[in-house]
Amino acid sequence: MSSDFDPSHLVPADQGTPKARAERPPRNRRFTMIAGAVALASLMLGFLFGYSATRPIQTELDALKAENSAAVDTSESLRDTSDSLRDEVAGLEEEIERLSGENEQLNGENEQLETQVDQLDERELELDQREAGLDSRETGLDDIEAGLDAREEDLTQTEAEIEANTIPGDGIWVVGDEIQPGVYKAQGSGSGCYWARLNSLDGFDIISNHFGSANVSVEIHSGDAAFETSGCGSWVKQ
Repeated sequence: MSSDFDPSHLVPADQGTPKARAERPPRNRRFTMIAGAVALASLMLGFLFGYSATRPIQTELDALKAENSAAVDTSESLRDTSDSLRDEVAGLEEEIERLSGENEQLNGENEQLETQVDQLDERELELDQREAGLDSRETGLDDIEAGLDAREEDLTQTEAEIEANTIPGDGIWVVGDEIQPGVYKAQGSGSGCYWARLNSLDGFDIISNHFGSANVSVEIHSGDAAFETSGCGSWVKQ
């Protein structure tokens, strides 16, 4: 057997017949069909691999979209909160300005009150000094009043002594009761002076008498019952 045998020269049994040759498709057409099948399979495999690969990405994209939406909502909420806080800050600033104005007003009023307090302290000090002066004057007045009381007592005593030692004027005076014995001098004037020492209250029961000048003195004795006088004025005991 020869070693130069080439299998490609062998022809299948059915290809040798005219019918087989007539039914066999052309070589180019078969190649096209095989290439199309391969391309379709590759496309399907690529679609499958792409779908499998993009599905986690899509899920991640959906999660990112959800996070982004939540972030947007959070941002809007924070924006609203920020606006609210700005409004509150503005309100607080207005309140601070109002309180500052009130504080300044209160400081002014406080200064006025302090000035008034200082003035009141000065007036109180002045009143204390005046009160001390009044106390001193009151003490002096008390001393004067005490002196006046003493003088009044002296005058009262003097008046009592004068009264006891004075025959007031016209009348009949009981010796030992209304007048005391002693030497008396008339205080009147003129020449119509009459006096009489009596043994009784009867004006005609005369011990001794006088009619004439008022410049006269008389001694009344303890044994006399009464003394009558007229036109002589008062009599003062000597």
